[in-house]
Amino acid sequence: IVVTTNILAVLGLRPLYFLLENAVNKLSNLKFFLGFYLLYLAFASILEFFFIHIPDVVSLIVLLSSIIMALLSEEFLPSLNRKIKIKEKS
Repeated sequence: IVVTTNILAVLGLRPLYFLLENAVNKLSNLKFFLGFYLLYLAFASILEFFFIHIPDVVSLIVLLSSIIMALLSEEFLPSLNRKIKIKEKS
């Protein structure tokens, strides 16, 4: 059972990896907001070490809001996106 669940988990993560890879290529700000979420997870892990629990709903809200902010920033800040893309090319 353990081997089967691990195989199915890996098979499920592979399409998710390619989905995120394509999303990062299309959304230039997504990597910054996912980086913010990783910093949040690190902070939450440090708080767990000191026995301060953050509810799972808060983590889900932070994740969804970071993705929504990445989508909105791509739509409403096109000049910022052009500057980032120009810097990446040079």
